[in-house]
Amino acid sequence: MENQNFYEGRILVNMAASVMRQDDLKPLHGNLDWERLFRVADYNKISNLIYLAILGNNEKMPERWKTRFYERYSDILKFNESCTEGEREILVLLELKKIPVLVLSSSSRRQLYPREEMAGESSLKLFFLDPEDYLFAKGYLVNIGYETDTLYPGVGEKMRIPGRFSVEIYHTFPFKTQVYQRGMEKLLQRAFLKENGNYIYEWNAIDQLVYLMIQSAYLYVTGHLQIRHLTDLYVFYRKAAEEDQFQELENRLKEFKVNILAQKLLHLSYMWFGTREECASMETEEEKLQVFDILEKNVFYGMTGKFGPETDEQALDLRSDILKEEERENRMEKRALFYRRLREFFSLVRRQLKELYDILYSR
Repeated sequence: MENQNFYEGRILVNMAASVMRQDDLKPLHGNLDWERLFRVADYNKISNLIYLAILGNNEKMPERWKTRFYERYSDILKFNESCTEGEREILVLLELKKIPVLVLSSSSRRQLYPREEMAGESSLKLFFLDPEDYLFAKGYLVNIGYETDTLYPGVGEKMRIPGRFSVEIYHTFPFKTQVYQRGMEKLLQRAFLKENGNYIYEWNAIDQLVYLMIQSAYLYVTGHLQIRHLTDLYVFYRKAAEEDQFQELENRLKEFKVNILAQKLLHLSYMWFGTREECASMETEEEKLQVFDILEKNVFYGMTGKFGPETDEQALDLRSDILKEEERENRMEKRALFYRRLREFFSLVRRQLKELYDILYSR
């Protein structure tokens, strides 16, 4: 199964890379399981890239699955038509209601791709500076037709108008460790008001890149990193690198203690999707290639919720910190459950004693 995950992952990465680099795809040989490839591509949110690869290479495949890939590609075209207006509607609403909010990410990321239809369907992600504003904003979104699509316990939720635009809203940063929480507080302090706005905050290109890189590291160690995250990382870094602030980027990543891991993931994205010239600019020593093999396998194995052997110390430390925090949360939940049941028990005893007293008193 692990070899199958790796084999299928490599096929999909090669197909996606041929589209990203806009070069020829090598012919695919063998009896491919297109149903499984579709499911893996769909999980990784790159089905539209795979469709473009199939289209550009005249790849033979069962018509049923070609249609399914086309449907996902068509969904992206529809998203591109509606996302700008959908985002504008939400941000104007929050501005009018005087609700301060930080834009964590938006669909503007699609403009970094060679063609917008190569990008994924990225939700508008908002962090509310005041938890009470989160509740008000949710109420306003419900009033204009949004419904809860996915709950993120303890941090926020994803809301969507059926068949249309989606938005993720957060009252707590979606990271468990104290190191990440402190790092995010520092990032939050560097946010600035959007041009011509009084309540909508955003980051500069470097801080957006920091967020994207530390998010990728966190998703990697929790087994939720998708191929789409790495295509986003690749196109965003290529654009942000024009500002030539590498030392500043390094210093900010160190605040999260994932500077080495995050840069390895960035390097992996260039190895997958970059041109020869770009890969050459990130020359890797031969003895270190094994490190990237492990990294690559763990990205693919993470699709099944399993982890292969890990050698990166920062990844091991972060995973350990997350597990400790989850254990602490479990202890708190068990303690809360114990006291809740204890209160219920005493409440029941109190009612029974009262009933008994009433019976005895009536005699």
